[in-house]
Amino acid sequence: MLKEPGGLSIHQLAETFSVSPSTVRRDLRALEAGRQVLRVYGGAVGMAQTEVSWHDKEHAQARAKRSIALAAAQLVNDGDLVLLDAGTSTAAVAALLADNETLTLAAIGLSSLVAAADGKAELLVVGGRLRRPNAGVSGSFSEMMLDLIQPTKAFMGCDSFDIDRGLNCPDFDQATLKMRSMGRPSANWVLADYTKFRTPARFTYWASLGPTTGVITDDLTLKTNPEVVARLRELGHEVIIAAPRDDPNHDELATAG
Repeated sequence: MLKEPGGLSIHQLAETFSVSPSTVRRDLRALEAGRQVLRVYGGAVGMAQTEVSWHDKEHAQARAKRSIALAAAQLVNDGDLVLLDAGTSTAAVAALLADNETLTLAAIGLSSLVAAADGKAELLVVGGRLRRPNAGVSGSFSEMMLDLIQPTKAFMGCDSFDIDRGLNCPDFDQATLKMRSMGRPSANWVLADYTKFRTPARFTYWASLGPTTGVITDDLTLKTNPEVVARLRELGHEVIIAAPRDDPNHDELATAG
């Protein structure tokens, strides 16, 4: 049923199978752990579907994204020019940095742009071709604008992460832009919660990691995929494990992993 376009909500599944919503949530966590579905806000979609709207992903893994964003924000210094990729994890960082008027934030996606729009930080909008449904920008115009700035830090998002190949991307232009973005600053960070290391690659394009690219992830990655953390460090990538934050679903998530 979840292979149908658009997926299904928790309440639809509960009604169909005559079970409680909490039972459906547990089952979806187990299916996600088995890499069969992707949980989104209010429900889930089958892994066979290519892309999910950033609005649908906004509340997924909220605890992990919050802790990762806080760890990322602590790396930023007053006066920095921060490049923010498209995605909900980078948008969480943008929201934390938005009121620092000493910063310049360069957004290459609508999610980060919207998150920082009402803040006090200087905001640069990197233009280009808007991709749907992830609301990122890409193309030659985006690359030209990136060549005009020199960020001090960059925070990148991803749909899935492979240690050897890098960040899985839905098209060639986005993979090119991610690699170009990570090649500009001296400090690059990929924001990846524990699910990104368990999600199979759904696309044929990859943005490889540079030697100076680090990874910020949550403590559930260390619990569910410790070999990933060890391997990244062996390859010379700095890995920051974001401190856990209070969340009522933490124990269930850790068990599901």
